[in-house]
Amino acid sequence: MRTPGPWNIEQMGSEGWAVFVNRFLDKEGRYRRAFILASNLTKEDARLIAAAPELLQLAGKVEYALSRCLNDDGSWIDMPASYKRELLELARAAITKATLE
Repeated sequence: MRTPGPWNIEQMGSEGWAVFVNRFLDKEGRYRRAFILASNLTKEDARLIAAAPELLQLAGKVEYALSRCLNDDGSWIDMPASYKRELLELARAAITKATLE
């Protein structure tokens, strides 16, 4: 079973970075984490792990799109420009989440 996204990161003091899901406000109006997925990470590793739901979504959409564009004889057909834009936007968002400071 997968843990649904979005996943986020947070610095945990001297213990490095953590990946968590389901940030919420408590009764005092403070943000809390409902579930920590991983901790004691470098910031770069935490970002990459946190981007996993978006990367999985992108991989599924790319597989779907490409499987519809391949003919039985191995030739390729084109896909609508709007779908190409959507794939490009998803890819850029996932890469940004995984890599930007």
